[in-house]
Amino acid sequence: IQRAKTYAANPTPDDLADDFIFRGPVIGPLNYADFCETLSSVGGKNGIKDAFPDLEVNQFGFCADPTEPGRVWYMERPRGTFTGPFDHPVVGTIDPTGANYIGPPETRSIIFDEEGKVKYQ
Repeated sequence: IQRAKTYAANPTPDDLADDFIFRGPVIGPLNYADFCETLSSVGGKNGIKDAFPDLEVNQFGFCADPTEPGRVWYMERPRGTFTGPFDHPVVGTIDPTGANYIGPPETRSIIFDEEGKVKYQ
């Protein structure tokens, strides 16, 4: 569980297995290379951290899956204020609105391989 908390708080490419696959509700599946490219497209200048400088991810409820070894479940409830420009990789720059964002609870999971690397997210 601690490994999942550490990764979820600060995911890096070094944490990912060579055969890593990301499956999200909107995007995916993404392999290792595509996932890293996607993260860099929203993490650079005018990325998420610039657009929402007070962003809090609010992760909670980490627990080990009782039937699937290596899988950890948790929830997130992000919130922040849209105060900086955001360079969206598809639609271009979105100007800040000053709006408060309060996200709905999101259930997530991470599956680790035998070496402790993230295999699926």
